[in-house]
Amino acid sequence: MKMKMKHGWRVATLTTVGGLLLGLANVPNASAATGTVSDFAGGDGTVGNPYQIATPQQLLNMNSDIAANSTAFGSASYILTGNIDMTSQSWTPIGYFGGAFDGQGHTIDHLSISGTSSDIAMFGTSGGEIANVRFANVQVQSTGSGTNFIGAVVGWMYGAGSLTNVSADGSVTANSTSGAVGGLVGRSDGTITTSYGLGSVSGGYAVGGLAGQNAGSIRNSFADATVTATGGTGQAGGLVGANFGSIADSYEIGQVSSAGSQGGLVGYAASQAVTNSFWDDTINSSPSANNGVGTPATTAQLQDKNTFSGWDFASTWGMNQNPNSLPYLQSLLQIVSPSLLAVQGTPYSGQVQGAGGTAPYTWNIAQSTGPGLTFAVANGVGTFSGTAPAAGLYSITASMHDATGSDVTETFPLQVILPAPTGLT
Repeated sequence: MKMKMKHGWRVATLTTVGGLLLGLANVPNASAATGTVSDFAGGDGTVGNPYQIATPQQLLNMNSDIAANSTAFGSASYILTGNIDMTSQSWTPIGYFGGAFDGQGHTIDHLSISGTSSDIAMFGTSGGEIANVRFANVQVQSTGSGTNFIGAVVGWMYGAGSLTNVSADGSVTANSTSGAVGGLVGRSDGTITTSYGLGSVSGGYAVGGLAGQNAGSIRNSFADATVTATGGTGQAGGLVGANFGSIADSYEIGQVSSAGSQGGLVGYAASQAVTNSFWDDTINSSPSANNGVGTPATTAQLQDKNTFSGWDFASTWGMNQNPNSLPYLQSLLQIVSPSLLAVQGTPYSGQVQGAGGTAPYTWNIAQSTGPGLTFAVANGVGTFSGTAPAAGLYSITASMHDATGSDVTETFPLQVILPAPTGLT
C-alpha cells in the first residue's frame, strides 16, 4: 500500500506480508547546518563545534529548531554537556534527523512521549548518528490504531542511521494493532552496536526488547525487557520481534509472551543471519520460545564466561566474578548483579557492582534501597543486607555515578521464597 506519513515531505512505500512491515522511504538530503547559538549553550552546529545542550529547555530548543528548519538544524551536530532531567516536560517526536547527536556519556531522564500516529520516539525517524547517551525512566506510549515504528530512541531508523553506546530503560507501549515496537528502535534498517534496552515493551506485532523490526545490523548488544505482543500474529522476541537483517554477539534475558508466534531471541525470522547470540531459557522455558533462532542457555550458563566463546572480552564486553554477573558492555556505565534470591525470615545479603563507564564508582547510599534492608559499600561493591521479608517479589534499587559524573540507577527483582518445610515424614 502507499502511505503518506505525517511529515508532508516523506513518502513511504510499505508492503504488509504476514503482518510484517517492509518498505523504503524517501528522505531529504542532509546539508550543512546554519543558524544561531542563541538556543544553545554554545557551538555552531558543525562537526567540529557542535551545538551544546546543557538544560531541558535547550533540548526542547533543538526539537523546535529542527521542526522550523529541518534542512539547517536536522543535519546539524549536537552534544550534551550534562545530564538532562525532562520531568514534567512534554516531548514531540522529531520528524527527521540526519545529523549527529552525542550524549558524551550523559543521561536524559524522564523523557515522556505520547502520540496517536506512527514514528513515536525521541527521534521519529533518523538517518543520523546517535551515540553515547542513556535514556532513564523513559515512557513512550502510542494510543493510535494501526500505528507503526515506536521506540524510546528512534521510531524508524533508515539505512544510514546508527546507534552506538545507547541505552534506554523504562516502558514502550502500543496497542494490539500497532507494529514494529521496540525498546530502543521501532524499526531499524541501520546499525545498532554496543547498546541495550531494559524495562517493558508491548505492542501488537513485531515487538522486541531492543528493536521491533530489524532489517539492518545488530552487534554486541543485549536486552532485559518484558516483551509482550498482543496482536493476532504476535512476533514477540526478547531482542528483536521480526528479523530481516543480521544479529551477532548479543543476548537477551527478558520474559517474552505473545498472542501469536514468539521466540526467546527473535519472534519471527525472515533472516537466519544470527550468530553467536543467546537467550535465557530459564526465564523463557516455554517450548514455543525455542524457534531455532539463537542459542538457548540457562541463567547460570549466561553468567559463565565460557558460554560466550568468540566474544570480545578485551575491549567490548566484561564479566564480573565472585559473584558472577551477566556480560556487560565496557563502554556503558551499568550496575550488575547476580540473581537475587532470599528465604523468608532468614538473614539476607545480596551484592551489586558497578561496571563499564570510568572507575572509580561512587554509590548513592541514600537512593539505594531494598525491602527492609540496609545498603553498605565495601571495596567498591554495594551490599544489601538484613532479614528477608515475607515471601513475594520485591524490588531493589541501586544508584551510583562514575568518575566522569555519569549517573545510573537500576532496579533489580528480589525473589523471596518460603523456607523449606521441616518435620515431614
